[in-house]
Amino acid sequence: MTLHPVKYEMKKPKKTIEASKKIVIFCDLLLTAVIIATFAAAFNGYDVSSLVTLDMGIIGLVTTAHGFYYDKARRENTLKIAKAYEIDSELIADMVKGSLEVSNMNGGY
Repeated sequence: MTLHPVKYEMKKPKKTIEASKKIVIFCDLLLTAVIIATFAAAFNGYDVSSLVTLDMGIIGLVTTAHGFYYDKARRENTLKIAKAYEIDSELIADMVKGSLEVSNMNGGY
């Protein structure tokens, strides 16, 4: 009787999407759907003046969502870089708060 080794497969952890990324994706899809609807209505000869107003509002929403997402990513990346190079914790706090100006960090350029 020969024994064969038992192969165990480890379960891969599920990759979850961050809530902020879900919001950005939702806003992008919403903007795409409304713009397609606006073009379709305009192509078929309907009055799209109210849809254009809605488009501008959604563009503002998308711009705000992307702005907050990029600011969050900047803060997270600042922390990662600071920890990797072992920068002083007070300097990290100032960088995350955004109180340091870019010109101060680049030697006044």
